[in-house]
Amino acid sequence: MRLTGSKRRKYSAGIFLLFGILAGAASAAPGLDSAAQLLSRAESLKTVDNATFARMLQELKGRTTELSETQRWRLRYLQAYQNAYIGQEEPARAQLEVIAKQAPDSTLRTIAIGTLINVLGVGHHYDEAFQYLDQALDNLPQITDKDARFHLLGEASQLLSDAGQYELAASY
Repeated sequence: MRLTGSKRRKYSAGIFLLFGILAGAASAAPGLDSAAQLLSRAESLKTVDNATFARMLQELKGRTTELSETQRWRLRYLQAYQNAYIGQEEPARAQLEVIAKQAPDSTLRTIAIGTLINVLGVGHHYDEAFQYLDQALDNLPQITDKDARFHLLGEASQLLSDAGQYELAASY
């Protein structure tokens, strides 16, 4: 059977429409993602699209049993990050301190310390921020993850700059 031009266009349009509907349904159904996939997507959106990030955190809250222990710690960090982002300094600070002291992953502890230094600096708790910074810098040789080092050193530079130590800040 040979399709004429008009029928072929209708047939092709129908196929493209069907694929479009299926693709849209798949991307619009976040519940179909595994909790681990959702966690990874949330991490990638935290600085890009806060509204979507916050919705993902809400969904992940109800799915923690699907996450490994390491992933649950990452989720706790993201929740602390969100609290800091929306200006809830005290809950963010408390959560970050727990993560910095108890998380089993040293990279996550380093990232939490960097974020905690930022929260303390923004809140003008400079003495405590510098205490965490001193500890973190003492442990710097053991920090092998490039992104965690970059985050920590960036926060160190920002804190030193806020304290008027511009030359020292520039060295980080």
